[in-house]
Amino acid sequence: MTQLGAGALPLTVGILSHKRPHLLPRVLIALAQQDLAAFEVVVAGDLPTLEAFDLPGDLALGVRYLHVTEPNVSHARNCVIAAAGGDIVAFCDDDAVPEPDWLRRVAEPFANPKVGAVGGLVRARDGLEVEWRGVTFDRSAREFALDAAQGIQVMGSAEQCATARFGGLMGANSAFRRAAVVAVGGFDEAYRYFLDETDMALRLAEAGWDMAVTDRAEVHHLREVNAVRGHLKKPRNLREVAASKAFFCEQHLDPAAIEPELARFRARRDADCDGFIRIGAMRGVERDRLLSQVDDGLAEGRLRTTRRYDGSWDRPTYAPWPGATRAAADLNIALYCGWGFGRGRRLIRLAERLVAAGHRVSVFRFQTGFAAHAVEFRRGIWHHEGGTWRFDHREDGRPVILRHHRVAAEIARVAQRRNFHLRLDPVLRGGQHVLRLPGVPSLSITPMRRDLDLAAVRDRLAVDSGAPPTPVSDGTHRGPVPSDLTRTVPSVLK
Repeated sequence: MTQLGAGALPLTVGILSHKRPHLLPRVLIALAQQDLAAFEVVVAGDLPTLEAFDLPGDLALGVRYLHVTEPNVSHARNCVIAAAGGDIVAFCDDDAVPEPDWLRRVAEPFANPKVGAVGGLVRARDGLEVEWRGVTFDRSAREFALDAAQGIQVMGSAEQCATARFGGLMGANSAFRRAAVVAVGGFDEAYRYFLDETDMALRLAEAGWDMAVTDRAEVHHLREVNAVRGHLKKPRNLREVAASKAFFCEQHLDPAAIEPELARFRARRDADCDGFIRIGAMRGVERDRLLSQVDDGLAEGRLRTTRRYDGSWDRPTYAPWPGATRAAADLNIALYCGWGFGRGRRLIRLAERLVAAGHRVSVFRFQTGFAAHAVEFRRGIWHHEGGTWRFDHREDGRPVILRHHRVAAEIARVAQRRNFHLRLDPVLRGGQHVLRLPGVPSLSITPMRRDLDLAAVRDRLAVDSGAPPTPVSDGTHRGPVPSDLTRTVPSVLK
């Protein structure tokens, strides 16, 4: 597990939970699997106490909980900032799941003391589609695509102000320098929902702070329903969205351009509703109700006034979360399961035992057919599933159809985030199981009735890391083979 280096800034993770208490355990379990060993966790929720969330195990231990009843995302963010003991505050939604290296990666750009905010990459529910990679926006909050450069992109404040193109953030994966947020007056609580982080990004740029976007810090956004958004991104209530849009324009846009921009915004919402009507997901009466909400929200937003920091934020003591240091072995394991029900059930039981022992486990199950690709985080296990006949994965422009090729492609896709130490293939080959370790040939393992000694695996990897493998003509690698690993394998695979 990675420790904070010398001179590294203390980190606080902020989670907002409103009307969805069942989602908090999942994101806390994902945070417990972060590869960073010390950070603080602050939760702003609408339930009276943290115990009301029914968190499993000792996840609640050491979490700083804030009872926030007002349905206002900016107010909740301000509460988290005020209660944060860290110099960097990273936000992750309760319906988002971060990759194991997320917090370490989102903190990297803050090594530059001029960076005041960082936005990371957000993936959609299927685990493949990129929902947000970075955008710029103008003073009407209209977004523009950002070049999909890899790594960290830093946008200087002077350049942003000169071009009137500001770096955008998505709240589900964003981080802020606490001192910068406090200096500009915190989040404006007139934005109850929507454009809260956009307004903050613009004000930080005007105050001289740079913005960074990184595709290395990744979260999966499951987009659970809320008071504003339903399934398939179908709107349920557009009043607050429209009010925030109107208020943003009043604050940042030239007065002569406000009316045309709000008319364009309303026309866009009308077109979106027509699209849902065409696919049978909305009726005309629903469209009329939503457009009426847009009109009411636009009128209300133009009359709102700014609500910012009141000067009473005393810095609390930094208190790292004990859950961040629970992992004992800290191994990243990939399990290929196949689709057989019995064998798959046994493998899931094995994965649950490995997670309980402190390891990070990803299970890959693909079947023949057109099942949709999905990446889910359930009970501490990453599940990658789907049909091999879908064209989600391609090599040299050709679809990957064979199951073991699809598994190899999916493991390679996520390996940069999870850095697998070993891969276990439960499919019998010649009466033996196969264990793959980095830098050594595949090992054939005879099934035994004792559990796999993963502590020995970890220790052996550390010993063998000093002798890098050397390529040979057959494409394999010659290196030290930890022969003692051939003695055990979990009996659950038999």
